[in-house]
Amino acid sequence: FNQGTLASHSMRGGTGAVFTFEGGTLNFAAQFSPQNAVTYNQSGGTVNVGLVGNSQSNFGTFELFSGTASFNMTGGSIIIHQASTGATPIDFQNLGTVVAATGTVQVGSTSTATNFNFRLRGRLPNLVIDNTTNAKTATATAQLTIFGSTTINTGTTFVIDGQVCLILGPTFTNNGTLTGTTVGTRFYFLGGQGPTTYTGTGTVTAPLTAFEVDNIAGVTIAPATVNSIVASRFNNFSGGLTGSAKLTLGNGGATTAVVQLGLTGVTQVVNGFDVPPVFNAGTGGVILIYAPELTGRTTGNEMPPSRTLTTLNILNPNDITVAGGDVTVNGAGAGALSLGTARLITGANVVYFNSAAGTVTRVTGYVLGNFRKSYAAVGTKTFEVGTVNGYSPVDVNATAGTFPSDVTVTPVQAKAPNIAPQGGAIDRHWNVTAPGVTADLTFTYLDPTDLPVTLTEANLVLYRLDGMTYTNLGGTLNAAANNILGAAIGTFGLFTLAEPGAVFLQISDLGITKTDGVVSSVAGSTTTYTIVASNPVGPDPANGVTVADTFPAECVAPTWTCVGAAGGTCTAAGAGNINDLVDLPIGASVTYTAQSPISAAAVGNLVN
Repeated sequence: FNQGTLASHSMRGGTGAVFTFEGGTLNFAAQFSPQNAVTYNQSGGTVNVGLVGNSQSNFGTFELFSGTASFNMTGGSIIIHQASTGATPIDFQNLGTVVAATGTVQVGSTSTATNFNFRLRGRLPNLVIDNTTNAKTATATAQLTIFGSTTINTGTTFVIDGQVCLILGPTFTNNGTLTGTTVGTRFYFLGGQGPTTYTGTGTVTAPLTAFEVDNIAGVTIAPATVNSIVASRFNNFSGGLTGSAKLTLGNGGATTAVVQLGLTGVTQVVNGFDVPPVFNAGTGGVILIYAPELTGRTTGNEMPPSRTLTTLNILNPNDITVAGGDVTVNGAGAGALSLGTARLITGANVVYFNSAAGTVTRVTGYVLGNFRKSYAAVGTKTFEVGTVNGYSPVDVNATAGTFPSDVTVTPVQAKAPNIAPQGGAIDRHWNVTAPGVTADLTFTYLDPTDLPVTLTEANLVLYRLDGMTYTNLGGTLNAAANNILGAAIGTFGLFTLAEPGAVFLQISDLGITKTDGVVSSVAGSTTTYTIVASNPVGPDPANGVTVADTFPAECVAPTWTCVGAAGGTCTAAGAGNINDLVDLPIGASVTYTAQSPISAAAVGNLVN
């Protein structure tokens, strides 16, 4: 079947028209371009379009223009021979509903003459860019959705600059060049038809604006010999990427590398990278976005080896847990660290906000753990910290010191260690380090969570643990705001609130043994007692401890000596009953050797 002889001729159809191609060859000199709601069925054969060319602007060489048209292609091929020469050239445009898309659209052929750039729009089945006789280029001029496999043959180019290119098919084979470097480009693996593999010996022009995975069945870059893909951004909305080592994020220079895991309205699991990608961000640094997911996340392969970020944006409402080491955020923008509504859990690691101009923003989120900020000069910064049971920030107003300097704050959801009386202390303390700085500190506690019923809030004062002493710093209590201000503090450490009179209560697990080494004694002889008091494991030193032993009445005029070990101290010698004050550092002991003469008139049991 042949239709038309000129580049301006076209085949169209009225609403409800049905075109069915089951085999054979159909030749259209210019366009097959129905503008109405038609049905296109093709199960076999070859449909050749643009054999002469297409000179009409804004009309596709192959086109289903109506959004209510039906595209049902279960087999066969559509071959576009000559590229359009219209003022706004369109070579393929399918805006209809796809019923099936297992046939093939071939861009170019051996007869392609002088214009080798074909413009594509809309929904495609399998796509092949032809390289016979000469290399062709396929250029997306609007969003593309490719339902089948894509083949970029050797020497050919697929340009998706500024467009969204949705990949649903099982294989994307690039043996030529893929280009998508302008703003708005999205190389998007949408899935819905099973896993997709990116393969081939070709190259991707660097940097690809965005490489995106939204396929619960997963996307794989394979084999390992595939050339690396350099992209500015990686988005993962569902599923994950296998072969991530072939993906490079950032292109050096002034570029930025962006990683986003999750999205608003997420409905599927997000798996991220199977192994770390290569990070090559330039001066723009790395931006890491934890968008909403079904669950929380522990940091992993998405974190650059430097563990330094320009921006850390937490939009996931579930907790983010830091693993693998400290994380530094150094961006200069507002919200360089954005905590959203989730908790950023550090564990033993530290989140370090090292920025003079950047800011931390939050909705209800906070850092649960160790939070460090840098100070370039005097000034006030809020440390957005808390514990499992709530937000308990600390304001640090550095009033003097040597700069630059760092301040670290860690809240702890428990009474300060060894504080007594327990009922007069709040159920919270903070560890603060600020070397070389003098600062005013404002601690915020939770009311009523942190306040035992046994204390009076109005009586609270600020304490600092100095060695084994709680020092009363006084402070200015604002019970209405549930905070206390400690002014001009130059020594840092552990801080808490308690009523006046709080002390450090030493706690140790002491041991004592006593033996005379025999099973019987003779009246009128002398027995020897060995008494050992020890503090083997602490946890605190035991100073001023009393060791006492009252000898039985049968023992007359006992005398004793004492020797300390590992720092233990005691009275060197004495007579009569033992009632001695001793010091027992952790691991120390004291040993008493008592000589006890036994009365000649003694009978019965000798008990000590």
